[in-house]
Amino acid sequence: MLSKINRLTKERDFAKVAQFGRSLVLPFLVIRSFKRGDEPFSRFGFVVSKRISKLAPRRNYLKRIMREIVRGLVSDISTGYDFVFIARQPIKSIKFLELKESIYKAFKKMNLLSSEREK
Repeated sequence: MLSKINRLTKERDFAKVAQFGRSLVLPFLVIRSFKRGDEPFSRFGFVVSKRISKLAPRRNYLKRIMREIVRGLVSDISTGYDFVFIARQPIKSIKFLELKESIYKAFKKMNLLSSEREK
């Protein structure tokens, strides 16, 4: 489980990332990032809209998968950022390992991995 200090929960924090953050668009999701300052940790929020699935258990499942992938990477991601992961329609058909690899490559592309590590 992603620890509490690494969770983005307040609506105003999501809004700040949406308004001032920069985006990276992937086929399966959009990652928005916003540099907060010299905080000793980064925070993550996950959005899966009803357009993806009308069933709440399915939306929650997709958020749990993304959370688990981020939990494994959180120690390697640069600190002081807020991230919002917004699911896109093709995420329903992707496999776990494909999603994990694409998220890892996205952080690498944004130069936000603090240490190089093997997958």
